[in-house]
Amino acid sequence: MQPICYLDLGYVIFGEDYKRGSFLLHMQAEQNRIGRDCSPELPDHLYHVLHLTTIHPDPVFVDELVAKILVPAVKKMMAEFDSARIELKMKVIKKLHNALIAEEMNTGNVYNNAFAALLNVFETEFAQAIAHYNPKEENLINESFFNKNNSINQLVNNYKID
Repeated sequence: MQPICYLDLGYVIFGEDYKRGSFLLHMQAEQNRIGRDCSPELPDHLYHVLHLTTIHPDPVFVDELVAKILVPAVKKMMAEFDSARIELKMKVIKKLHNALIAEEMNTGNVYNNAFAALLNVFETEFAQAIAHYNPKEENLINESFFNKNNSINQLVNNYKID
């Protein structure tokens, strides 16, 4: 099973960088603060972070989390559903793994609509926080998870994927 995007927000934002580990520790502490056991998922999984935002006692923390992590992460997730990016991923997967691709992958995916709705809610409900924290989002849409744009381009060139 090859996911289009990952739901672990630290991985989406930081990739394999050491900052991800620091973010995970912080998320674990915040999850513990509200008495939430996140196992078997990591504490930065989208499901757990969404739950955290609904019951966390510190509204400043929630505003910052939404503005600096959730909104940029959801935008990156949505970028992974771009038709050209999906088409390229499918070619790479087929070439490297002789994989069968589920038909819905060729025509789009319902999860992109869910991410769009989630982003709309964040941008509406947290507009002031987003404007206040003004997270650096340049090149956000053009970047891929774990800098995979460069990796995919190298695969295309190395394996002559058309």
